[in-house]
Amino acid sequence: MLTYLLLAAIFLLHQESLACPEGTIEGLTPDVCYFFSVKKADWRDAETECISYGGHLASVGSAFENNFLQAQAKKAFSNDVTYYLGGSTQYALEIFNHIYQWAWIDGTPFSYQNFAPGQQPGKYQFGYLYANIQSGQWYSDFNLTQTPRYYVCRLPNGKVDCDHGAYYYLNNKCYWASSGLTYSEDTQSCQNNSGNLASIHSDLDNNIVTLYSDFNDLESPFIGLHQVDGKWVWLDGSTYNYSNWEDGVEPSFPDTMCVIMVEKYWAGGGEIACEIFPEFTNAGVCEKAVQVTSVKHVSEMRQDKKLRISREGLRRRQEKKIATKKGQKDFFLQNRK
Repeated sequence: MLTYLLLAAIFLLHQESLACPEGTIEGLTPDVCYFFSVKKADWRDAETECISYGGHLASVGSAFENNFLQAQAKKAFSNDVTYYLGGSTQYALEIFNHIYQWAWIDGTPFSYQNFAPGQQPGKYQFGYLYANIQSGQWYSDFNLTQTPRYYVCRLPNGKVDCDHGAYYYLNNKCYWASSGLTYSEDTQSCQNNSGNLASIHSDLDNNIVTLYSDFNDLESPFIGLHQVDGKWVWLDGSTYNYSNWEDGVEPSFPDTMCVIMVEKYWAGGGEIACEIFPEFTNAGVCEKAVQVTSVKHVSEMRQDKKLRISREGLRRRQEKKIATKKGQKDFFLQNRK
């Protein structure tokens, strides 16, 4: 019986430690937390705010998630009718027949959709995605009116070391813009902050770097691929096992010194583009791998505080006891004389 109670207590403490921080709610899995805003913002400002919390405007991957967010939005935004999610055609990854396709700003594949009729984009239409609280259906702000709305952020349940950048949970990386003017200066800038110019090993990585660059207005940024002795090498030492060259053509050596992203494709840069005339590029995209670490939430910190108070009280009682005994001894010695 005692063993059972002990195991139950450990389980409850573990469950408590997984609770999302105060002001957020747990998602469908314990590693995800959602923040429902208390003020309105336009879509870009809302995404910037979510990034500052360590996340992004919420993506939706299933009907279960959509229904969950709708139910919570009814509670949080009871006096309103719409709220922003993280979809847009402004930051599209694919274009078909001049139609910019929807993309989630956190890099999640746009596989599930719940648009109301007539809400798909036409040619050259850019817009942001918002949801109706009552129906849960999605709508499009194709006029980019920057209408302030409430919004939902998707956050990791824990702390990530990404104070000066944007964290992407799908590949557990933190990205930020370098501060140099040339490829070599941007390389040093990233390394000064414990990172490197971005390495890319999958469509997911490539999409995330594209989304980050686009949202932060980085035109033709450097990435961490360069050539050494006629071979492609990533600055972080990782394997060159993926590429996305413009027109599918790998540039030749020795003319290429560095690699620049043009939208989501790669282009080789020679000495002029890399070191002599850096105005052809905006900045480099820095990255570092990070992990989500558990943090002490309010209930745990209260327990710690109680424990510290208990220990402090015990110490003081012990000191008082010692002082009392010493006083009694001194009194006895004085009176014996």
